Amino acid sequence: MNKVFRRYLFSSFVGLFIIISASVLFYAFGYTFSSYGWRIEKTGFLQIKTKPEKASIYLDGKPHGSWLSSFSSKPQITLTPAKISNIKSGFYDLELRLDGYYTWSKHINIYSGETTYLENVRFFSNNLPEILQTTTINSLTKTSPNRSFGAVLNTDQLFLLDLKDLKIIKTYPVKNYQEKKYISWSPNSRWLIVNGQIIDVNNLMTPPINLNSVDGQFIIARFNTENSTIYYLQAGRLFSYRLTDGRFNSITPVNISNYLTEDWLIKDNYTYLLEQNSSSREWRINILDGSGKSLNTLNLQIISDLSFVNYDNRWINIADTKNHKLYLLPAGPKELTTKLKTLENVDQANWLNNRQLLLSGNSELRLWDSEQDKENLLSRVSRPLINAIWHTDDNYIIYATDKGIYALELDNRGGHHETRLVTGSLINHLSLSNNGQRLFFFGQVAEQTGFYTLKLY
Repeated sequence: MNKVFRRYLFSSFVGLFIIISASVLFYAFGYTFSSYGWRIEKTGFLQIKTKPEKASIYLDGKPHGSWLSSFSSKPQITLTPAKISNIKSGFYDLELRLDGYYTWSKHINIYSGETTYLENVRFFSNNLPEILQTTTINSLTKTSPNRSFGAVLNTDQLFLLDLKDLKIIKTYPVKNYQEKKYISWSPNSRWLIVNGQIIDVNNLMTPPINLNSVDGQFIIARFNTENSTIYYLQAGRLFSYRLTDGRFNSITPVNISNYLTEDWLIKDNYTYLLEQNSSSREWRINILDGSGKSLNTLNLQIISDLSFVNYDNRWINIADTKNHKLYLLPAGPKELTTKLKTLENVDQANWLNNRQLLLSGNSELRLWDSEQDKENLLSRVSRPLINAIWHTDDNYIIYATDKGIYALELDNRGGHHETRLVTGSLINHLSLSNNGQRLFFFGQVAEQTGFYTLKLY
């Protein structure tokens, strides 16, 4: 090896060392060559947090790991939570996989010099629903406000279930005194009204009170904000019944007009009456003070089927089931001069808070912002929508069609991720446990009809 060759070899090694060192530093400081021509650009970052953690991360179908792990016989896959650096800008198909759970996937965009955050990813368990009570197809179910109990009303029996222990704690025979079956819970979940029979859940050995035998035939009874007072309609008038002393009270005076009360709402010491003219069939709202005196009325000029819904919201909510509309009015006697806010194509509405309202109807899920008076389309589904509720972490919606139950993620970057949770039919009456870990519903799964529970995570 002559002197000239040695110098050449030494210079080559020095040059190669400089190039490799520069490339390493170049990469370490977050730079790379652009995929769109020979130019230098900063790389991006991806930060992921999941519930539960330790999900495997795949980018474009390949497991992600450190570049050093590629030299190992057993490459290490990056697990969540993770902050991945030095990603070239562009679009990627991201998959998160966790044993026992449905795979989460989305088409994401990585921006040069920026961090893309995915910090509220929820995994749902991949399992089958468990039937708690078999029923007939036309059964009615309703969970208590504290989500501790479930009431399942069959043809002639009521099943009371403990939703924490997932078992039946009491069975009652039930007579149908009225054409329409109904279930109503008191706000504190102690009292339950089923077709006019009042059950004390805290004292299951006590025989139910039969409100029908106490005061004759009446229209659907329910509690309001008081836990021991029941309100009911009879012959177009509103009455109350106190459970503590068995006392009756007339809320509305003897009706001398053509208007009959069809529904009611008590809010902030005011009584709101939905009244229908017996001749013209038009509706009005009549607001009364604590003494039963009428303070103001609002003629709705609507001929349809109306009822109050979402009783505990600051808005007065009126459902128009025939025309698939929801009418909103701020609470208060002075607000009856305000024009009704009308939301179209609404079959069901559920408030997340006093600002955000989830709307379902016409195969669409939408979100209405009351402060901005703006609707945002969340998703269109190919099947008729039956029911939709908020999940407890506020980033997901659980909804049902005539073919199954789905979880829809609200983060719409790269589209809303959707998970099919249940395949079935006749699904309705969705409700969640307090911690959001269990879903309860009525439906038919694998040709078995009944009240079901599904462990979500």
